[in-house]
Amino acid sequence: MVADRLNFINGLETMIFDKELKQTFKERSQLHRILVNNTWIFGEEFALTVDDRSLTEVLRAHLTAGMRKILVDEPVKRIGGRQGIIDLMLSRRVPTIREEELAHLVVELKAPTVVAGSKETEQIRSYAFAVQEDQRFRCVPTRWSFWLVVNDMDEYVRKETHMKEKPEGLLWESDELNISTRVWVKTWAQIIHDCRVRLKIFQQALNITADKDVGLEYLKKTYARILLGVDTAETVPGPEQATESGEQTEVKTAAKG
Repeated sequence: MVADRLNFINGLETMIFDKELKQTFKERSQLHRILVNNTWIFGEEFALTVDDRSLTEVLRAHLTAGMRKILVDEPVKRIGGRQGIIDLMLSRRVPTIREEELAHLVVELKAPTVVAGSKETEQIRSYAFAVQEDQRFRCVPTRWSFWLVVNDMDEYVRKETHMKEKPEGLLWESDELNISTRVWVKTWAQIIHDCRVRLKIFQQALNITADKDVGLEYLKKTYARILLGVDTAETVPGPEQATESGEQTEVKTAAKG
């Protein structure tokens, strides 16, 4: 497992940062699909609960985890009225004396070529605002963390997330009633570094070596169908699925072989 994870990290790092490879590494159909089965990269404590669903699905998962029998019969809208599409949602219970308290991590992925600017930070903030302002969330004590994950950020975002009085990467925070919300901008360099730190002790104890070429070969072999654009998932999300631009389109069965 340690060897596979090290190879995965090395391969992913190459795909994300290589000048040529990152130009063709697609956000939703490739990067997202690979990470669905490797959510440990964001932290061992998280388990995948919702995959590529609207904010309505985030709300339903939240209420189900909180054992609240509330029918969600309308979409949770982002400010501006558009329906939000979330790439990954990961959830865990916070170990506190209050058993009903929950913690959720919402990850918004961007293609490796995207440099985070005000447009991207407003998007992740709008997800947080939609959750915080919905009255159906207020009865369940919850800690929300929203991550915008990118390769790089522009000078505006860098200054906004690197202030002396705030932890590095923190974009926005709020503590209101039962809900604690934190919005972060995370770079792949930071995430991969943290993964290597977590695996280092095992790598040394097991005397495992891993390099760029082996890692890239592992990624291409393990996720060949996804990287070739012919991923054949066993389940179809529903009558509609999100395109790379976030718009809705009819589902078409992927060709096999």
